[in-house]
Amino acid sequence: MTRFEYFYNSMKRELSLQAKSEKTQEAYLRALRRIGKRQNKDLNEISQEDIKEYFYRLKLCYSMPSLKADRSGLLFFYTYVLFRDWDWNKIIRVRVKSRLPDILSQSELSHVFSYVNKWRFRVCLFTIYSMGLRISEALRIRPGDICPDRKLLHVRDGKTCRDRLVPIPDLTLIMINDYWLSHQNSFYIFPKVNKRGIALQENNQMSIPSVQAAFRMAVLESSVMKRLSVHSLRHSYATHLLESGVPILAIKEVLGHKSIVTTMVYMRLTNVMQENRNEQIRQLMSQYVFLNSCDDLSLNLSVYSKDEFHQLKGKKNE
Repeated sequence: MTRFEYFYNSMKRELSLQAKSEKTQEAYLRALRRIGKRQNKDLNEISQEDIKEYFYRLKLCYSMPSLKADRSGLLFFYTYVLFRDWDWNKIIRVRVKSRLPDILSQSELSHVFSYVNKWRFRVCLFTIYSMGLRISEALRIRPGDICPDRKLLHVRDGKTCRDRLVPIPDLTLIMINDYWLSHQNSFYIFPKVNKRGIALQENNQMSIPSVQAAFRMAVLESSVMKRLSVHSLRHSYATHLLESGVPILAIKEVLGHKSIVTTMVYMRLTNVMQENRNEQIRQLMSQYVFLNSCDDLSLNLSVYSKDEFHQLKGKKNE
């Protein structure tokens, strides 16, 4: 076993002991592999100055989100595996731009969905939108997770390993039921399919890349000029709920957010909230209309037309 393999396996063990999610483990291990390829020294011989130089060169060819992931991964490695008490703010500070996500209006959603040709993808994508699910949550749905009588979906092992109950719309329940009856897989609602598109009777779910590709193709063919991904359906769902008057705290619970701050971003996306805000500002400022009244007519032009202003000015001069 090489020194790198030893450190790599130690990292995997610590990630498991610290209960990191599968995606986090994958990102952190990728960061370790990357620095292992680019450094000639053993990982335990690398100094803070070496790390600084490494990130300086990495910054030239990688995006800020990638740098942030690598910083987090190496911070974890040097803290939990090599027990280095380094000040990482002095090594590198990564500022990721906070961008508002693009969302689809309801008419745009109908338009995009009309270009999803395959039934299984149409049902899957509408399930994601109509319940505000993450793509991984939708593909993990099992028949036993659905309660038809209460019209609820039990989302298991969501982000940060939190379960939640999500209301199932009537149309979604019908579509899911019809699709499941077509294959009757006892493990998943959206099982893996073969090359001919036939659902397999095995304990494997539909692949995430296939759903993403189906959505990208539908967006492309629909000519909707926005930067969209499958996750945009979740953003659109939350925004549409807010526009329909659903309280922000209720939306937080449905989406499974840990903090209300995460949910508050949708208040910046909804037209209704923006219109209400603008109207409230206008009403608030209208009480100061008296400020637009003065003896100097030249400061009060907005009240009069050009002819009225000259008439008043003439009377004043008399």
